[in-house]
Amino acid sequence: MTGEPTIKFTFAVDDPELDDERRQKIANKLLREIRDLDEVEKADRTEDLNPKAGNMSESLAATLGELQAQIYWLHDAEKFAELASAAATIYMKLGYTQQQAEIAGNLISQAYQLSDDAVLAQKSGNLDKEMQFYDQVQDKLIQVETTLVYQTSIAIHQMKWWMYFRHRQKLQVLLNLFLQNFKAVGLINLLTAIKLTYFLMEIGRVHKSRDIQTTKHNAIQYWAELLKIKPPRYPYLG
Repeated sequence: MTGEPTIKFTFAVDDPELDDERRQKIANKLLREIRDLDEVEKADRTEDLNPKAGNMSESLAATLGELQAQIYWLHDAEKFAELASAAATIYMKLGYTQQQAEIAGNLISQAYQLSDDAVLAQKSGNLDKEMQFYDQVQDKLIQVETTLVYQTSIAIHQMKWWMYFRHRQKLQVLLNLFLQNFKAVGLINLLTAIKLTYFLMEIGRVHKSRDIQTTKHNAIQYWAELLKIKPPRYPYLG
Protein backbone atom coordinates (compact mmCIF):
# COMPACT_ATOMS: atom_id res chain seq x y z
CA MET A 1 0.00 0.00 0.00
CA THR A 2 1.31 3.47 -0.90
CA GLY A 3 2.68 5.40 2.07
CA GLU A 4 3.49 2.36 4.19
CA PRO A 5 7.02 2.51 5.63
CA THR A 6 9.73 0.13 4.45
CA ILE A 7 11.36 -1.77 7.30
CA LYS A 8 14.89 -3.16 6.97
CA PHE A 9 16.19 -5.80 9.34
CA THR A 10 19.13 -8.20 9.62
CA PHE A 11 19.09 -11.64 11.21
CA ALA A 12 21.90 -14.11 11.93
CA VAL A 13 22.07 -17.85 12.57
CA ASP A 14 24.39 -17.85 15.55
CA ASP A 15 23.82 -21.11 17.42
CA PRO A 16 27.24 -22.22 18.80
CA GLU A 17 26.11 -25.85 18.57
CA LEU A 18 26.01 -25.64 14.75
CA ASP A 19 29.00 -25.87 12.42
CA ASP A 20 29.51 -23.44 9.52
CA GLU A 21 28.00 -25.78 6.91
CA ARG A 22 24.82 -26.32 8.95
CA ARG A 23 24.43 -22.58 9.64
CA GLN A 24 24.85 -21.92 5.93
CA LYS A 25 22.09 -24.40 5.02
CA ILE A 26 19.71 -22.94 7.62
CA ALA A 27 20.41 -19.37 6.46
CA ASN A 28 19.82 -20.30 2.81
CA LYS A 29 16.53 -22.03 3.70
CA LEU A 30 15.33 -19.01 5.67
CA LEU A 31 16.24 -16.69 2.81
CA ARG A 32 14.19 -18.73 0.36
CA GLU A 33 11.19 -18.69 2.71
CA ILE A 34 11.47 -14.93 3.31
CA ARG A 35 11.73 -14.21 -0.42
CA ASP A 36 8.44 -16.07 -0.96
CA LEU A 37 6.56 -13.61 1.27
CA ASP A 38 4.48 -11.05 -0.64
CA GLU A 39 5.41 -8.29 1.80
CA VAL A 40 9.16 -8.67 1.21
CA GLU A 41 10.73 -6.55 -1.52
CA LYS A 42 14.27 -7.90 -1.24
CA ALA A 43 16.19 -10.40 0.88
CA ASP A 44 19.92 -11.02 0.46
CA ARG A 45 22.91 -12.23 2.44
CA THR A 46 25.16 -9.72 4.18
CA GLU A 47 28.50 -9.87 5.99
CA ASP A 48 28.75 -9.78 9.77
CA LEU A 49 27.97 -6.21 10.82
CA ASN A 50 30.46 -6.32 13.69
CA PRO A 51 33.41 -8.34 12.41
CA LYS A 52 36.80 -8.64 14.02
CA ALA A 53 38.63 -7.53 10.90
CA GLY A 54 41.77 -9.63 11.12
CA ASN A 55 40.08 -12.81 12.31
CA MET A 56 37.28 -12.44 9.77
CA SER A 57 39.68 -12.08 6.81
CA GLU A 58 41.75 -15.05 7.93
CA SER A 59 38.67 -17.19 8.47
CA LEU A 60 37.17 -16.19 5.11
CA ALA A 61 40.47 -16.85 3.30
CA ALA A 62 40.65 -20.31 4.88
CA THR A 63 37.07 -21.11 3.87
CA LEU A 64 37.52 -19.86 0.30
CA GLY A 65 40.86 -21.62 -0.07
CA GLU A 66 39.45 -24.94 1.05
CA LEU A 67 36.51 -24.57 -1.33
CA GLN A 68 38.83 -23.70 -4.21
CA ALA A 69 41.03 -26.74 -3.52
CA GLN A 70 37.92 -28.89 -3.26
CA ILE A 71 36.79 -27.74 -6.72
CA TYR A 72 39.98 -29.06 -8.34
CA TRP A 73 39.40 -32.50 -6.81
CA LEU A 74 35.71 -32.52 -7.66
CA HIS A 75 36.67 -31.79 -11.26
CA ASP A 76 39.10 -34.71 -11.31
CA ALA A 77 36.36 -36.95 -9.87
CA GLU A 78 33.84 -35.59 -12.43
CA LYS A 79 31.44 -34.59 -9.66
CA PHE A 80 30.15 -31.57 -11.52
CA ALA A 81 26.99 -30.93 -9.49
CA GLU A 82 29.07 -30.73 -6.32
CA LEU A 83 31.60 -28.55 -8.15
CA ALA A 84 28.84 -26.11 -9.08
CA SER A 85 27.69 -26.00 -5.46
CA ALA A 86 31.21 -25.34 -4.16
CA ALA A 87 31.76 -22.55 -6.69
CA ALA A 88 28.40 -21.00 -5.78
CA THR A 89 29.36 -21.06 -2.11
CA ILE A 90 32.54 -19.13 -2.89
CA TYR A 91 30.54 -16.35 -4.53
CA MET A 92 27.98 -16.24 -1.73
CA LYS A 93 30.84 -15.91 0.76
CA LEU A 94 32.12 -12.98 -1.33
CA GLY A 95 28.78 -11.19 -0.92
CA TYR A 96 26.95 -11.99 -4.17
CA THR A 97 23.28 -12.91 -4.04
CA GLN A 98 22.27 -16.54 -3.96
CA GLN A 99 20.84 -16.25 -7.47
CA GLN A 100 24.05 -14.76 -8.87
CA ALA A 101 26.16 -17.34 -7.07
CA GLU A 102 24.13 -20.32 -8.24
CA ILE A 103 24.11 -19.15 -11.86
CA ALA A 104 27.87 -18.52 -11.76
CA GLY A 105 28.51 -21.89 -10.10
CA ASN A 106 26.55 -23.77 -12.75
CA LEU A 107 28.27 -21.91 -15.58
CA ILE A 108 31.71 -22.66 -14.13
CA SER A 109 30.78 -26.34 -13.83
CA GLN A 110 29.71 -26.34 -17.48
CA ALA A 111 32.98 -24.64 -18.46
CA TYR A 112 34.95 -27.40 -16.75
CA GLN A 113 32.97 -30.06 -18.59
CA LEU A 114 33.57 -28.34 -21.93
CA SER A 115 37.29 -28.11 -21.19
CA ASP A 116 37.31 -31.88 -20.63
CA ASP A 117 35.63 -32.30 -24.02
CA ALA A 118 38.40 -30.14 -25.48
CA VAL A 119 41.03 -32.47 -23.99
CA LEU A 120 39.36 -35.49 -25.60
CA ALA A 121 39.37 -33.68 -28.96
CA GLN A 122 43.05 -32.81 -28.46
CA LYS A 123 43.94 -36.43 -27.72
CA SER A 124 42.10 -37.59 -30.85
CA GLY A 125 44.04 -35.08 -32.93
CA ASN A 126 41.00 -32.98 -33.85
CA LEU A 127 42.45 -29.52 -33.16
CA ASP A 128 39.56 -27.64 -34.81
CA LYS A 129 37.07 -29.39 -32.51
CA GLU A 130 39.32 -28.70 -29.55
CA MET A 131 39.29 -24.96 -30.24
CA GLN A 132 35.52 -25.01 -30.72
CA PHE A 133 35.17 -26.42 -27.21
CA TYR A 134 37.55 -23.83 -25.77
CA ASP A 135 35.54 -21.07 -27.48
CA GLN A 136 32.49 -22.44 -25.67
CA VAL A 137 34.46 -22.45 -22.42
CA GLN A 138 35.20 -18.75 -22.93
CA ASP A 139 31.53 -18.05 -23.66
CA LYS A 140 30.51 -19.71 -20.37
CA LEU A 141 33.08 -17.70 -18.43
CA ILE A 142 31.93 -14.47 -20.08
CA GLN A 143 28.42 -15.32 -18.89
CA VAL A 144 29.87 -15.68 -15.37
CA GLU A 145 31.34 -12.19 -15.70
CA THR A 146 28.00 -10.81 -16.89
CA THR A 147 26.20 -12.47 -13.98
CA LEU A 148 28.67 -10.98 -11.49
CA VAL A 149 28.66 -7.58 -13.27
CA TYR A 150 32.40 -7.56 -14.01
CA GLN A 151 33.44 -4.43 -15.90
CA THR A 152 36.75 -5.80 -17.23
CA SER A 153 36.73 -9.14 -19.03
CA ILE A 154 39.33 -11.72 -18.00
CA ALA A 155 37.54 -14.80 -19.33
CA ILE A 156 39.88 -15.20 -22.30
CA HIS A 157 42.87 -15.54 -19.97
CA GLN A 158 41.13 -18.15 -17.79
CA MET A 159 40.30 -20.15 -20.92
CA LYS A 160 43.83 -19.81 -22.32
CA TRP A 161 45.66 -20.88 -19.20
CA TRP A 162 43.37 -23.92 -18.92
CA MET A 163 44.22 -24.78 -22.53
CA TYR A 164 47.95 -24.16 -22.22
CA PHE A 165 48.07 -26.14 -18.96
CA ARG A 166 46.74 -29.16 -20.88
CA HIS A 167 49.31 -28.48 -23.63
CA ARG A 168 52.07 -28.18 -21.00
CA GLN A 169 53.15 -24.73 -22.18
CA LYS A 170 54.25 -23.31 -18.83
CA LEU A 171 55.27 -19.87 -20.09
CA GLN A 172 51.86 -19.29 -21.66
CA VAL A 173 50.16 -20.54 -18.49
CA LEU A 174 52.22 -18.07 -16.44
CA LEU A 175 51.48 -15.17 -18.81
CA ASN A 176 47.72 -15.71 -18.88
CA LEU A 177 47.46 -16.31 -15.14
CA PHE A 178 49.27 -13.03 -14.56
CA LEU A 179 47.09 -11.11 -17.05
CA GLN A 180 43.92 -12.54 -15.50
CA ASN A 181 44.92 -11.34 -12.05
CA PHE A 182 46.55 -8.08 -13.16
CA LYS A 183 43.53 -6.93 -15.18
CA ALA A 184 41.26 -7.62 -12.21
CA VAL A 185 43.27 -5.93 -9.46
CA GLY A 186 44.91 -3.14 -11.51
CA LEU A 187 48.35 -1.56 -11.81
CA ILE A 188 48.21 -0.16 -8.28
CA ASN A 189 48.18 -3.76 -7.02
CA LEU A 190 50.90 -5.10 -9.33
CA LEU A 191 52.74 -6.86 -6.49
CA THR A 192 49.53 -8.56 -5.42
CA ALA A 193 48.93 -9.75 -9.00
CA ILE A 194 52.40 -11.30 -9.04
CA LYS A 195 51.78 -13.06 -5.71
CA LEU A 196 48.39 -14.35 -6.86
CA THR A 197 50.00 -15.73 -10.02
CA TYR A 198 52.69 -17.48 -7.96
CA PHE A 199 50.17 -19.20 -5.69
CA LEU A 200 48.14 -20.45 -8.66
CA MET A 201 51.29 -21.71 -10.40
CA GLU A 202 52.17 -23.62 -7.25
CA ILE A 203 48.71 -25.20 -7.22
CA GLY A 204 49.22 -26.32 -10.81
CA ARG A 205 52.70 -27.65 -10.01
CA VAL A 206 51.44 -30.12 -7.38
CA HIS A 207 48.19 -30.99 -9.13
CA LYS A 208 49.35 -34.28 -10.65
CA SER A 209 50.78 -35.49 -7.36
CA ARG A 210 47.35 -34.95 -5.74
CA ASP A 211 48.96 -33.01 -2.89
CA ILE A 212 45.78 -31.70 -1.30
CA GLN A 213 47.49 -30.05 1.68
CA THR A 214 49.87 -27.99 -0.48
CA THR A 215 46.97 -27.09 -2.77
CA LYS A 216 44.90 -25.90 0.20
CA HIS A 217 47.83 -23.93 1.62
CA ASN A 218 48.43 -22.06 -1.64
CA ALA A 219 44.71 -21.50 -2.24
CA ILE A 220 44.34 -20.01 1.26
CA GLN A 221 47.39 -17.79 0.66
CA TYR A 222 45.84 -16.71 -2.65
CA TRP A 223 42.64 -15.54 -0.96
CA ALA A 224 44.46 -14.00 1.98
CA GLU A 225 46.41 -11.75 -0.43
CA LEU A 226 43.32 -10.94 -2.44
CA LEU A 227 41.17 -10.04 0.56
CA LYS A 228 43.84 -7.64 1.83
CA ILE A 229 43.21 -5.25 -1.06
CA LYS A 230 39.41 -5.74 -1.33
CA PRO A 231 39.29 -5.36 -5.14
CA PRO A 232 36.14 -4.11 -6.88
CA ARG A 233 36.02 -7.47 -8.71
CA TYR A 234 37.70 -10.79 -8.05
CA PRO A 235 39.88 -12.52 -10.65
CA TYR A 236 38.52 -15.93 -9.62
CA LEU A 237 36.47 -17.64 -12.35
CA GLY A 238 36.87 -21.24 -11.23
